[in-house]
Amino acid sequence: WPEKICWPDHPVVALAYLDQLNRSDALPETLAAGIAEALGRAAEVDGENAELASELVAFASSLPESDDPVISGRIDALWSAMMGVSEGLR
Repeated sequence: WPEKICWPDHPVVALAYLDQLNRSDALPETLAAGIAEALGRAAEVDGENAELASELVAFASSLPESDDPVISGRIDALWSAMMGVSEGLR
């Protein structure tokens, strides 16, 4: 069996999932833009930032559900990456 790759909880990884979702028009534009902006700031933070961590959790909580299994998997992966990034900021 092929080995499963586990990507780190890093803003760049979350942005890659976001890019995939944007290519599928799976997220509202304003939500995607807000997430991208917050993840961009998270990539530049060196240390703790509880306010940004809370912002990422709020964005992650507002991600929609999808009946499409591929899109649903990408949304789940984005959610997980965003939650991991937020933990790293606390």
